[in-house]
Amino acid sequence: MPIKNSLKIQVGNNSDIMKKIIYLFIFISLLLINISCQEKTEEYGQPSIFEVTTTTKSEAITTAALNDWITVSGTNFYDIEQILLNDISLKLNDVYISQNEITFQIPRKLPEDVNNLITIITPQGNASQHFVIKTPELLVKGLSNEFTLPGDSVIILGDNFDLYKFDTTMTVNFGELESLIYKVEKEKLYVKVPDKTPDETVVSITNPLSKEKVKVLGLYRDTRSYQIMTFDNKGFWTNTNLTAGPDSLSINGKYFHFKGKTTFNYMIHFTPNELIKDKSIFNSQNITKYQLKFEILTFQPYGKTFFSISFAASPANVVYLWKPAPFDTQKEWKTVTIDLDNWDFSSTTTINNNMYINLQSTTAEDQDFCLDNFRIVPKD
Repeated sequence: MPIKNSLKIQVGNNSDIMKKIIYLFIFISLLLINISCQEKTEEYGQPSIFEVTTTTKSEAITTAALNDWITVSGTNFYDIEQILLNDISLKLNDVYISQNEITFQIPRKLPEDVNNLITIITPQGNASQHFVIKTPELLVKGLSNEFTLPGDSVIILGDNFDLYKFDTTMTVNFGELESLIYKVEKEKLYVKVPDKTPDETVVSITNPLSKEKVKVLGLYRDTRSYQIMTFDNKGFWTNTNLTAGPDSLSINGKYFHFKGKTTFNYMIHFTPNELIKDKSIFNSQNITKYQLKFEILTFQPYGKTFFSISFAASPANVVYLWKPAPFDTQKEWKTVTIDLDNWDFSSTTTINNNMYINLQSTTAEDQDFCLDNFRIVPKD
């Protein structure tokens, strides 16, 4: 019996020892976890930014444009909660993040509050770096067809219309008349020309962000008589058998319609009573202020055809080769604009009242297109 009691006491003591060992193990484990967490916090610390580079890391940069890819280098890029470019928050799912690098594409969006900072926000703290995001300008060019008939649709050409928040609640001014925009794209605003819009009308739009009025380049239906050469009884032209209209295609009475092959240099020859009243525009100091414009409609695209456009002059004609190929207006009239300083008048002593347009191609090419409203007008 004494032996049994002794054994019971020994077993009981072993049980207490085991409990103490277990408690000690739990305590040590919790202590180690706590120390590990403290070390982790100390290891992460507050983030810092060393530099911003291109994604190839070939050079450090301080500015970039919308849609550019950039890499931010630094330390402690852990548990990132937010990345700000000015006041624009990036979608973290679209960002490549490692401990020392962040790579992302600058979103195509304009900030409301510009502070010129990249800001990284984490639970351990924030980091900022001065960085300028280039803001593209609102670019307004001209009308897709300056001779669009009243009541028909026309496109205002430019760039960044979507970025500047144009929408279909806004209007375009045709002089004193207004027309609602019915479609917006990055480079185009679609609108109908109001009925009874007069010729030589100034077209303008309003910048939604700045509220400033912006003029569309050119005039709607610029018919200033001394500057225009149409196919309607204004001077003489050769190949009148190719004059068509007025008909459903007309935008200004008669027009020139060529259908065939262009290898034999078909020619249009204008001899208006007055090609240009003020010949001083051809002087070197003035020529940069003017443009040649005309409308063209293609029934099929062409790839090699080009126009040789020349002014009769002494001692020699002044020629410019317009080579837009490949070119296709998709059966719609489009306005073409060519700066007049593409012609070299530096050796010219006299400008005559003749203009020649040769249709040329290096190889045989079937063509079907129309031309109208050749004119020289001042630049805006």
